[in-house]
Parts: sequence; C-alpha cells; structure tokens
Amino acid sequence: MNFHSWKSDLEIILPHLRRVALGSAVLKIFPVSDRVALGIPLNRALAGEVIRLYRPMKRKARLLVRLLEGFSRSGMLRAFRKKVIAGIIPEISWLRGPCELGFLGCNPSHGVRCVLLSRGGDAMLKVTKLAIGGNLGSVVAEAEKLREWGVRYRGLPTFGEVETGPDWAAFWTNHVAARGPQSVVEKGVMELLAGWLRPEVVMIGELSWVKTLLQRLPRNQGESLGKQQIRSALLHGDFAAWNLRGSSAGLIAIDWEWGREDGLGGLDLGHGLIMEAMLVKGLRGARLVDEVLAGARRLNVSGYLERCGWRDLHLWCLLSLLYSGEQTGNEIDRELSIVQNRMERLPTI
Repeated sequence: MNFHSWKSDLEIILPHLRRVALGSAVLKIFPVSDRVALGIPLNRALAGEVIRLYRPMKRKARLLVRLLEGFSRSGMLRAFRKKVIAGIIPEISWLRGPCELGFLGCNPSHGVRCVLLSRGGDAMLKVTKLAIGGNLGSVVAEAEKLREWGVRYRGLPTFGEVETGPDWAAFWTNHVAARGPQSVVEKGVMELLAGWLRPEVVMIGELSWVKTLLQRLPRNQGESLGKQQIRSALLHGDFAAWNLRGSSAGLIAIDWEWGREDGLGGLDLGHGLIMEAMLVKGLRGARLVDEVLAGARRLNVSGYLERCGWRDLHLWCLLSLLYSGEQTGNEIDRELSIVQNRMERLPTI
C-alpha cells in the first residue's frame, strides 16, 4: 500500500478505511498535514470529542483545532456532507450496526494508523486503535499489555477486546474525555508515576536494554551510571502531557505501544520533560538542559526522583536524554555533551 501522506494519498487509503472501519459513515475528512488527518462526524457532540483527540503542540495546528471546534458547535460541518456508497459493513465487529464514529489519522511513517472514536447502540464511547497493511504486531502487542497491566497498575485505560483481519489489527478501550495536565511536573502526574514504582531495586547496568544506551557514553560515565541502583517501574515509553487524560479516578495514560514492565523509575518523567522543552517550548542545547533540570528540582518532582533512587540529577538527565533520543530518533549529542561537561566541572567529595 503506497501511503505516505494524508494530504496526497487520502484517496488511496480511504477505501481501505471504509472496508475495515468506517463503513458507510458520513464524515468530513480534514487532512491537517501530511502526518495528521481528522475524520469528523456530523453529530456535534461526537465531533467535538473526535477533534479533542488531537492535541497539537504547534500554534497553527492549535488554531485549526479551535476553528474546527467552533464549526462543530455551530453545526456548520453539516454543510460539508458528501454522498457515500451505502451498505458497506465494516470488518471490525464492534463498529457494525448503528454506529456513529470519527477518527484521528496518525503519522504515516508508522503505516496506516488511526484512532477512532465511536458510539454504538449501547451509547458507550469506545476508542479503537487500528493498523492496516503493516505493523500489525505492535497493535496486538499493545492490546496484550493493556489487558495484562490494566489489572495490576492504575492509570491505564480499561481494555475491551482485540481483533485481527487479513491485513489489519485493532483493539478498543474505554474513552476518557477530560483533557489532562499541561505539564508532566504537575502534582497528579507525580502520583501516577509513583504508583508505577515497584519495591525491587535494580542496578541499571544489568538491564540489557539499558546497556546499549550506556555504550554512547565515555567509559567512566557509563560505568558510574550503570552502577546506580534505581527502583524498578512500569515504563510508558512515550510519557508526555498530550498522552494523559483526566478521569474521576485520576489521570489515565494512553498510547502504550512503547510500554515495558522492566523499566526504571524516573525515565518517563525525564522523557516528558525533554519532549515539553523540545516540542512545546522549542528549546535545544543548554536551554533544554536547564529547563529539564529546573523541572526536576521542583519540590514535588525531586521527592518522586528520590523515591526512585536518583541522587545525582545529572546522571538522571544523561540517561533520560539517551533514552528519549533512542525512542524518538531526535539528535541529542549536543545536550549530552553539555551535561557531561558540567559533570566534569563538579567538585568531587
């Protein structure tokens, strides 16, 4: 399937989306960019919830979202109604029958990925994560994580079921409507992360997935970091404010594709701070490092890091940069050098 952009390749992918998930649903599809698209239903209330699935960081995209929300509330989107072929029954079982739905189309570099929001005859809002044509295993694996971890840890969405077809995989969870915090340094976030800590302490150099990260450091720093004894923890892997939602039971983290149970306390926080500094505030170099360390020194945040076992914030920052760079593919050599140079100038005790 030759799919690279929601703007240029929408007509290529739309028949597959209708076959697997959309059926005969009437939607107005807005390609926000090459990387993102919104499929908005005519129902005003559901349209608003679909639009709020998208939490962009860039100003122009945020403005577009506000405009779409305004159009949705006013009913102007009904003017975009198009004739569609009736009688298409989607292959995903829970999207059949009387069902209103919309979708958020995600980064095409990961293949055809969508998050769908639907309401069926039971009036329950379901969030469906769907992959078509490739990378199906990661969707099935994420479903299994949610099924297993949801009964052991708080702060995960309630898992529904998973299905696969000849060229697709999908699962659904409950919908958490309320937007979450604006930053990962807020108090409720620390409570969520603390709930993912486990009693056991591990020497981080003994974790195979960490050893490859430490190889990027000079030998003395890699050995020093590898000897740190840190609390084991459930690791989300892409922890950021835009992946958090509010609920009556507390914060809920969504998008667990990169999650792992053999994680380290403090890494999710470090990744979240780095993403905020880089993507929201546009900081790089020393300014990014200063922002991350300032966030770590906040009273409620430093208390959490101490519970994890981190006594040296520079070592924590080093590992967070290595981990975040590996996960996202962002170049972090400059920031690593800044932290390393500062460590060399610190007095020895």
